[in-house]
Amino acid sequence: RPLSILTGNGGLFLDFEMERGADGAMTGYAFPDMLVDMVKLSAAGERDKAHDLFDAHLPYLRYEQQPGVGLAVRKYVMMKRGAIASDAQRKPGSAL
Repeated sequence: RPLSILTGNGGLFLDFEMERGADGAMTGYAFPDMLVDMVKLSAAGERDKAHDLFDAHLPYLRYEQQPGVGLAVRKYVMMKRGAIASDAQRKPGSAL
């Protein structure tokens, strides 16, 4: 297929969207390595393993979607993982 199909909505339904033909997700999730592994498992036909991996992360995926604090949590985790230098946000963004 000459065009990739990427899902949105923070990847909240990525496991099922992959089964319906998506190629991946466009998200700011703090654990992109999990998303990469889940997409690889799905593409390899390892449906149950892909769902299990995704389900293990689903509570945090949902937590990141909270209005107000969600982005602050995401940036804090990304800073702790070394992906970004600071978890600071522009105003009116909230801090932890």
